[in-house]
Amino acid sequence: MPDSVPGITFDAHGICTLCRDYHPPTYRGRAALDELLASVRGRGDKYDCIVPLSGGRDSSFVLYTAAVDLRLRVLAVNYDNEFRAEQAVSNIRTACDRLGVDLLEIGSRRGIATKIVRREIRHVLPQGLPAIVEVLCIACSYGYRSVVYRAAIKHRVPLIIWGSSQIEKTEGSALRALSEVRRRAGRADSRTKLAKLLDMNYLLLQYAHVLQRIEFHVPGNSILADGRVTLHDNGIREFSLFDYLEWDRQQIKDTIATKLGWLKPKGHVSTWRTDCVLHDMVAFCFVNPLGCSKACFGYSNMINSGQMSREEALAQEDAVSGSLSPALERLLRDRVGLTSRELDQLRSFETAFARR
Repeated sequence: MPDSVPGITFDAHGICTLCRDYHPPTYRGRAALDELLASVRGRGDKYDCIVPLSGGRDSSFVLYTAAVDLRLRVLAVNYDNEFRAEQAVSNIRTACDRLGVDLLEIGSRRGIATKIVRREIRHVLPQGLPAIVEVLCIACSYGYRSVVYRAAIKHRVPLIIWGSSQIEKTEGSALRALSEVRRRAGRADSRTKLAKLLDMNYLLLQYAHVLQRIEFHVPGNSILADGRVTLHDNGIREFSLFDYLEWDRQQIKDTIATKLGWLKPKGHVSTWRTDCVLHDMVAFCFVNPLGCSKACFGYSNMINSGQMSREEALAQEDAVSGSLSPALERLLRDRVGLTSRELDQLRSFETAFARR
């Protein structure tokens, strides 16, 4: 971790805050998992569980574990967020084909995720990169949960198995650092409600959010409510596999490569976060104000848990440029729909961190 990250301090031995404050995750264990599965196995009409599948390494491993090791009747559900990496889509379909698992790929008929991303960026662009990264994934975070919940309700599936892990969790420390950057720069959004209502981008953004909540409505959730969608069906349980079983980076990589033919996209040095092409934009929004990528916060956990060497983490971090590359510029212009003027404004945020 560089000392340019707000909140990161180093002791006399050069050990940073994240290492000093690290606590290894605890796991509930296989016996507790088997007990939970016994309570739902066979209750579904056709499926025992849903595995939300992004094509990334963790969700692919969860799919394999659920179908092969746990011997569950699995329905895989993928949310097409309109920014899926081609290799991720290939990984999804190859894995389901090899395992004989049914797959639902669900996307918006209105291209709503792209519209939300465009309006979110335009709305917060004057506030800088930290503000952009805080809203960049909002459309997907609502969409992928809502399609999974809707599928579970429709197909009467009693269990949802997610692939999140404590070791890979970065949101807390990373977003706190970005918020501090915004505070120091005086870029917090201090506009009144009236000022926002006079901002056409804000109005169009709220309209797009409502359209998304209508298209992917989950019972019990208001189409006018902000924030995360909630499952209100007591007949459906959900949990993360890695709350019960140890998250083992090498085992995950070896399993999905040999059993599922999983491949990382060309040009990616890491197998982590390869499922969405917007990850390059996330890197741009982190490197320039902080001097490191979002992945750095996860690498700290992986090093402390013995899952990764410091040298490997540094090599992967050095491969992240954090610049507005031609490929990223094309993505923002041709798929997101930003104007040349907006791209110029993004370029103005580039710092020496991105040119190191």
